[in-house]
Amino acid sequence: LQTICRTDGLTAVVSLHQVDLARRFADRIVGLSAGRVIFDGAPADLDDAAVARLYDATGSATGPIPPAPLAARGPILATTET
Repeated sequence: LQTICRTDGLTAVVSLHQVDLARRFADRIVGLSAGRVIFDGAPADLDDAAVARLYDATGSATGPIPPAPLAARGPILATTET
């Protein structure tokens, strides 16, 4: 998918829960938890603390957020931009 996007000048938005795949293939990662953007940046900047915030829903840049049931937690959106 990444090769097709780069070759054809396309952007793909992919919903993942596999952090390692997002880090490997994405140019940008947007991480959501309980409907809020918790992380938006380059894969190299998605450190363990950011991943913990995404999946533990313990806090964000604006302070603590209430925990959400697993089904309500959002995915990691990985994009491949040209």
